[in-house]
Amino acid sequence: MVYTILFVLLKRSQTWVRLEAYVLKNPTKQGSYYSAALAYYGHTKFKDNFTDPTKAENVTTYSVALSSPVPEIKIQVGEHTVTLVPVGKSVSGCGPGPYDVYTPCAQKCNLTYDSNRGLTISNCSPNAYCPSNQIVDFYVTEITPTHGKFRINFEDVEQGADHDMDSVVKYEYCVGDACNPALPANQVKITLSSDYASGCIDQVLGFVISGTSEDGLYLPVKDSDTAPPPGDGDTPSVVASMPLTWEKTFTISGSSAATLLKNPLWYAAKWGGFEDINNNNKPDLSNEWDKDGDGKPDTYFFVANPLKLEEKLSKVFADILKRASSGTAVSMLSTSTRGSGIFCQAYFLPAFTNEETNEELSWLGTLKGFLDRFIGTDSGGNTTDENKELEFRSG
Repeated sequence: MVYTILFVLLKRSQTWVRLEAYVLKNPTKQGSYYSAALAYYGHTKFKDNFTDPTKAENVTTYSVALSSPVPEIKIQVGEHTVTLVPVGKSVSGCGPGPYDVYTPCAQKCNLTYDSNRGLTISNCSPNAYCPSNQIVDFYVTEITPTHGKFRINFEDVEQGADHDMDSVVKYEYCVGDACNPALPANQVKITLSSDYASGCIDQVLGFVISGTSEDGLYLPVKDSDTAPPPGDGDTPSVVASMPLTWEKTFTISGSSAATLLKNPLWYAAKWGGFEDINNNNKPDLSNEWDKDGDGKPDTYFFVANPLKLEEKLSKVFADILKRASSGTAVSMLSTSTRGSGIFCQAYFLPAFTNEETNEELSWLGTLKGFLDRFIGTDSGGNTTDENKELEFRSG
């Protein structure tokens, strides 16, 4: 078996199907979930590419995923959980010049605004670019089971900048009696306030929400130093007219709530690292991909603390050794000056799953012996003759 360890997302290939689900936390990098499809192909079909598949091995994928800098705010509303992911986009300003965002975004996309969802960016030309902004700082001002207040400092570009305070937005949520006026038990209120900004690039700020009847992307406020209405040469009127404060009450979904997709490497590990107990080339049994029942693929290792990276890598290699079969080097034993002897080899499996009972057994092994000559006699009296069958002579 061949093993691969994925540390980064694989670049998308134009030869795959056109359905694309980009990673929310790095959307303009175009990292997608094709890594799972590639891992599945490698795990089930890779050796079919060879003239003699028996001389090749499929690939098992191990994923080591580092923690994302993008927070997920989870709000408990009764028995339901609402998830909030802060988002910032740069859409205009700073033109013309090396920091121009107006030309690649506002001029090449259709920007519209409504008070319910905020700014919508649509119908962009193929070469448009509207940066998804990095989060520089995340401050928790107040948090209780029914009320929370956070301040988030956004950079105004996606990468390679100075990481200073380009825009600071206050996020606040309340549930039930913590709101004024109080809300029903199945509702949550989200409030945004754009409090500070410094920079010529115009940002629009908001969040992605899931678990409600109105899930999706919301970009309702602008940064506080955006040009006032009607805008100027590099700030369109639709952006200049956006508010600095906004609030909305969401109702918990009565049906199964949509959830955010997991890290692409999570799916790559599940579809590229399962042990196919029922021989159908699918991870359709939980003990094929999640033997310990923790809800994570057995070949997926998440690292939140960089100090734990070494520990996680050690677990990866330990699991590889557990899955791999082992054999000792062949040795020859001989007690005869006439050259006869026997070749011996020990072969063992650290772990083996019975396909019929799903029972996992540990450290199974066999000892194999091969005579080096079909005709001969050793000192113990074991002989062979022309019929090439082993006979025993006493005495």
